[in-house]
Amino acid sequence: LFWLAPQIVLIPISYSLCCAYYIPTDKINMITIFEFCTAILNVCANVVILLFTDLGAVGVAITSFCSALIMDFLTIWFSKKDVGFKPIVKKMIKPLLASVVMYFVIILFNHFVKIDNDLYIVIFDLMIGVATFGVFILLFRDELVLSFLKLIFKKIRRE
Repeated sequence: LFWLAPQIVLIPISYSLCCAYYIPTDKINMITIFEFCTAILNVCANVVILLFTDLGAVGVAITSFCSALIMDFLTIWFSKKDVGFKPIVKKMIKPLLASVVMYFVIILFNHFVKIDNDLYIVIFDLMIGVATFGVFILLFRDELVLSFLKLIFKKIRRE
């Protein structure tokens, strides 16, 4: 899970571009080519990792991450002329920074606090992750989160 977790960020990027750009512009064949190429690269890399290294499942997770990264690169590269990425990236910076801080806080927690029960580890990681992300997204004053909170407070005041 440690090595697969970053894919939670990567996979929606290519999926969103597929739905928002490639399908409406009738460029589905490009997505098929990208998927085919990354799948072939992933299989080849997995064979090499499994036959010639001792990485096992960690190696397969790393190759899966690399495949998702390649897919993102291809979908972004071939749509950059038509899609304005600067406003998108600008909106993503604060949540991305909060996510990175959250990641390192959880890594530090798991390094210094030893818990034998896997269920408790997941529960504590989840609680620490949500709290860290929430604090930092508020400290960064993310517009989307602040407008959402204002909406919630307005609804609470009406009731």
